Amino acid sequence: MSQFSQGKSGRFFVLRGDVDLSATPDARIAIESILAERVPRLIVDMSEVRYIDSSGLAFLIETLQRVKGWGGSFGLCGMSVAVKEVFRIARLDQVFEIFENRAAAEGSGE
Repeated sequence: MSQFSQGKSGRFFVLRGDVDLSATPDARIAIESILAERVPRLIVDMSEVRYIDSSGLAFLIETLQRVKGWGGSFGLCGMSVAVKEVFRIARLDQVFEIFENRAAAEGSGE
């Protein structure tokens, strides 16, 4: 479902597959360890996400709120056209810092 990696400008959390009602509980458990560290910069790499529903959006909103709560920065990168459209329709493209890809996200943190 997901994995972590260290980038040059922050930690990356990679989501995979369908981020829906059946997958978000596992994603919440997986991300908890990095949230407990209170990392200064967290980027969710969504390049392998095929689909996201309202529970997936809620998971990302909750994660954003937690990271911002300790003064960290949070962003998303690598969205497919279909996933990006979901964010646009929900107007969440105005809430999240969204990068075209991981390289763009890395460059913004320097």
